Amino acid sequence: MSRKSQDKTVDSMHDTMNVPLYSTRIVRTFLEYLAKHYPHISRKALLESADITDFEIEDPAHYLTQEQINRFHQQLMELTNNPGISREAGRYATSAEVLGTMKKHLMGIMSLALMYEIAGKNVENLSRHITFKTKKLGPYSIEVRATQRPGVHEEPFQCENRMGSLESLARLRTSSYAHIEHPQCIHRGDPQCRYIVSWEPTTEMKLRKIRYTMLFICSLWLVFSFSVFPASAWGIASLATIVMAIATIGYTGHIEKKTLRESLDSQSRSAYDLLDKTNRLYNNALLIQEIGQATTTVMPVHDLCRSVTGILRKYLDFDCGMVLLADERREQLVSAAEYGFSGSEPGQVGTTVFPMTDTAPGDPVTAPCLDQRPVLINDTTATYNPLPEDLKDFFPQTAHLFVHQCPDRV
Repeated sequence: MSRKSQDKTVDSMHDTMNVPLYSTRIVRTFLEYLAKHYPHISRKALLESADITDFEIEDPAHYLTQEQINRFHQQLMELTNNPGISREAGRYATSAEVLGTMKKHLMGIMSLALMYEIAGKNVENLSRHITFKTKKLGPYSIEVRATQRPGVHEEPFQCENRMGSLESLARLRTSSYAHIEHPQCIHRGDPQCRYIVSWEPTTEMKLRKIRYTMLFICSLWLVFSFSVFPASAWGIASLATIVMAIATIGYTGHIEKKTLRESLDSQSRSAYDLLDKTNRLYNNALLIQEIGQATTTVMPVHDLCRSVTGILRKYLDFDCGMVLLADERREQLVSAAEYGFSGSEPGQVGTTVFPMTDTAPGDPVTAPCLDQRPVLINDTTATYNPLPEDLKDFFPQTAHLFVHQCPDRV
């Protein structure tokens, strides 16, 4: 390869390192696993090492770059000293709450082969860097092929995480992880990663097999015993055989109906979750539309702020909110409109003032205006991101979630 071609390849790799490819739900699965098995590891330090913010993690529509994923895993390895952490986190994927509706949808599928096929399509939404193809090999096995998209260069730990996720899917229907064979791997020079996934028969499959076997044996017994035993003995034996067959059919049918009922319940919960998500998206669209309409109307700044707070209160699930504007000297932030605070009316111009000078570094109120970056605090009492002493009295019972962003000038 010529030097020019090599430089072009390096530039291409550098470009794809900064392309958003990986949903934050992948990282949230790691964070849930760490909170359960490595509670001593600081979530904030881990995310900061990869230049990932809390509000990006909480946004399911946000995607991370390959560089951020690599830095996250590097710091994760240093903190846990566990070379198998990626595969372990992958095995935890089906237990993670972050999957939400997707998990409920998968649990409503009776066939494991179909579950793997649908999961593969969902994985392409979580990881935009690969394509998934599945092929059924038998009643208890399936072939999965993962192919990288052009220009993408994933790391070996991502393949390990993928294997862990494939193993964990079987536990939604069986009591053990699936068995994985990995004859081809991108990181061994193959054009794609190829996995042979096999699992144990589910309880429903075992009971169905027992039922059919029992019916077959009973039929043979009734036919061949008729010419061997006397009529009276054959009648008694036949009655006992029929009762045994009916009991077996009844029990296996009960188990199958119970499983089917659980599957339908899961599908029902999934449908309600999807409906709730649709309503939230619709409200968010109305929120953006009405704010856009308000901002295009020529009105005084304070009137605009009151209009915006009214819209926020209407569509967002926050008990209180406030719009702060910097004064002309940029020495303090003044409440332009607020709602939900003690004694305040919707859209009321408040008297709250926050100084912008002589503030502590990282002050969550003034930092967005001074540093031009948003701040999110999930818990005002958290030790990893505490509020300054002078703000603790201001946020006693306001909200656990506090989002604030201020324009440079008004």
